Amino acid sequence: MAAVLISVEIVRSGWSELRTALGDVADRRPKAIASKEDEPLPRMLTEHLQQQTWVQDVVVLVRERGREFTAEAYVVPAHEEGLVDQLTRASADPRRLDPRLAALTIAPLRELPEDVEKARCPAPGGYQSSSSS
Repeated sequence: MAAVLISVEIVRSGWSELRTALGDVADRRPKAIASKEDEPLPRMLTEHLQQQTWVQDVVVLVRERGREFTAEAYVVPAHEEGLVDQLTRASADPRRLDPRLAALTIAPLRELPEDVEKARCPAPGGYQSSSSS
């Protein structure tokens, strides 16, 4: 009986690890370690960039590299005046936003492509479960 219980636990643990590994390969949204909830960093970065006066619209994608993150922000600027300086300042020190954030790349676009739009982080209260952001 003990051997059966141990076997069941090994299979259950293996299935859990397999799902996690496949999720990582499939580039799913990052998850918080303790709660397995969606990591709040994508929403936090989106809100931070939306507060910038030069940003009209933004979609942020966040990827895990171990316990470090990299982020890509696709931004539709409100205007082009001083855009290079604004981009440089906004992406200069990503660790001040979150110590785990190793890099923040900001790509200015005239409009958001459909595939990027699908990864949009909805308003607080819900998260789409599309590819990682």
